[in-house]
Amino acid sequence: MKYFKEKIASDNPLAQDATLECYLIDMSEKIRWKARPAVILCPGGAYYFTNDRESEPVALSFLAKGFHAFSLRYSTEKAIYPTALSELAKTVKMVRAHAEEWNVDPNKIIFVGFSAGGHLASEFAAKWHEKDLLQLVNAQAEEIRPNALVLGYPVITLGKYTHVPSAENLLGENRTEEAVLNASVEKNVTDHFPPTFLWHTETDPTVPVQNSLLLAASLAEQKVPFELHIFPYGSHGLGLANNCTVEEDRHVNDYCDVWFEEAVKFLRHYLEIEK
Repeated sequence: MKYFKEKIASDNPLAQDATLECYLIDMSEKIRWKARPAVILCPGGAYYFTNDRESEPVALSFLAKGFHAFSLRYSTEKAIYPTALSELAKTVKMVRAHAEEWNVDPNKIIFVGFSAGGHLASEFAAKWHEKDLLQLVNAQAEEIRPNALVLGYPVITLGKYTHVPSAENLLGENRTEEAVLNASVEKNVTDHFPPTFLWHTETDPTVPVQNSLLLAASLAEQKVPFELHIFPYGSHGLGLANNCTVEEDRHVNDYCDVWFEEAVKFLRHYLEIEK
């Protein structure tokens, strides 16, 4: 494996530059499978920090399945909206620009987002083709298009069922009715949204399960392919839900740790990824 970091310049003078942590499978000349799919991880943290448990352990798990992995440590806290969106756009553009050098299949780039990182990934998935975002990062739409999405216990809405700290950190003092509507993903889904794998626990005490249900309903309305898993119990912030991402006992849940294998199956099917 090759590991290195890249700087993602921020457009916001209040924010530090973001960091992209890169985990690449070190390719042998004897391996037939050269251009591999890549996941771009968006860890959670209520737009206040980026969670370590949803970064490297998840990246290494995807590497073991034949994916390159990139973890975006996007700007948080003082980084007023839409700073993180522009950083994610620059990340996709960078990965595609280096596709040949890094042995990445440019048609198989997947966002994997957790909690507030799930909001970042899904809002981007709804808006990647919009003029304002493209002008912000000086890109063509196909340069920053996500090909699929995997979301774990995501913040989706900034309305009734939102996670209030995420909404407050994201919008700051600009939390107007118009801004809330603009950043509520379920209100912005079109047929440009990529195939999406969703999972959540019904008892999540932090981000209500209605977030995933609202997005699933919007995806169904737009006939976007999706798979939704609602597990009957479990806490928030589970990560892989096994000992690789345990911080507290509640983070181990052998009922829903199957999400990772199911997500890989979903990606292999919709992106026609060979095993």
